[in-house]
Amino acid sequence: MRTLSDLPEEVVISAELVVSELITNSVLHAELGPDDVIEVSLRRDDDRLVIEVDDHDGLSGRAGAHPVASRPGGLGLKMLDTLCEHWHAESGRVVASLSL
Repeated sequence: MRTLSDLPEEVVISAELVVSELITNSVLHAELGPDDVIEVSLRRDDDRLVIEVDDHDGLSGRAGAHPVASRPGGLGLKMLDTLCEHWHAESGRVVASLSL
């Protein structure tokens, strides 16, 4: 995250938290095997940073509407609600955007 130039410091910090949370969720909840891959991409538009994390699992949802937790926790998706302009998930691919 720190290698992206011209991003405001608060966006970099928020993006680091979002990426960390999404990868942590993948590791903890997607039941990935040692050969499975978590794909992460970042794209900067004129007024937002778009973060995509795909573990090819089955999480689906959107901002403010969280799936029923099968394990303790659930604060990560609420954190996305707070930090992100918008986020949604479909079939294990989460797309989140942060305003610049």
